Amino acid sequence: MTAKTFVAAWLCAVVAGCSGATEDRPPSLRFGEEACDHCRMLISDDRFAAALVTADGETRKFDEIGCLLEYQAKAPTPVRRCWVRCYSSSQWLDARQAFFVHSPQLHTPMGCGLAALPTFAKARELADELHGRIARFDELPSVMKSRTGDGLSESGPSK
Repeated sequence: MTAKTFVAAWLCAVVAGCSGATEDRPPSLRFGEEACDHCRMLISDDRFAAALVTADGETRKFDEIGCLLEYQAKAPTPVRRCWVRCYSSSQWLDARQAFFVHSPQLHTPMGCGLAALPTFAKARELADELHGRIARFDELPSVMKSRTGDGLSESGPSK
């Protein structure tokens, strides 16, 4: 490798590191130590955590998917990426690729009853087990609204 090639490669790496590429990676979470950016409760159950990266690169973390939805409804800001934890493996999933199960039998931190799964088949299994409904991310606000008719509230998702 020539000196010019090395310098060019190094500059590309530096520019890529400063370009805000972190929104392409899920955030790190310190369970039991970090508070939800919506309800301020400690994020402690890794099966339900969620996060988003705003257009300006700020990361917001939530103790459950319902808090992420509440946050977006109250402060509609451009979002680069949304992440949700997989209910069955606790791995991060891109929210737009995930399948969601809504069921009153899912006991989530703030009671929204939503869990994320990586495939339709896994979502179908959980939905059948818990008599739940399957939805995609863009359908979640209407799913939450239809469950009681009043949707999301100031104190959290309505029960």
